[in-house]
Amino acid sequence: YVVIIGLGAIGQILIQLAKKAGAGIVIGVDPIKIRRDIAEKHGADYCYDPTACDVGLEIKKATNKMGADSVIETSGSAQALQAALKGIASNEPNPDYPRWNRKRIEDTCWNLLMSNYIDCEDIIDPVVNFADSAEAYEKYVDQHPDLSIKMGIIVGGEQNV
Repeated sequence: YVVIIGLGAIGQILIQLAKKAGAGIVIGVDPIKIRRDIAEKHGADYCYDPTACDVGLEIKKATNKMGADSVIETSGSAQALQAALKGIASNEPNPDYPRWNRKRIEDTCWNLLMSNYIDCEDIIDPVVNFADSAEAYEKYVDQHPDLSIKMGIIVGGEQNV
């Protein structure tokens, strides 16, 4: 979940990049309506006027109380940054849960793959049979990592990574 504060030219580009990079929720923050409208047109899921609402509270609501994973400040306004920081994620004692639980990671990866946003065809190499996987792991991962990127395994005719 990404929050972009300041929706000038840089903020507008960041909205698009965050969405294309796979952010599940992209939130724009700017007091100027036309900027918020353009950001929504180009991928922002939510846009907030920091002069009209509690931005931190709205971020928490939009992210199901989890908060943002990243806040990018482009406005130069200390007040806007301070307000948005209230919406950033923080979890104790385990900083990874529940923001990035296993289901969220799997769903995000699956969406990136199924939308053809990322191409993994050349990344999975070599592909070995399950019966040979122990020796292949030793060869390609332990001894010669320069010979592979990510080893795939075929189990019963199906390729797995």
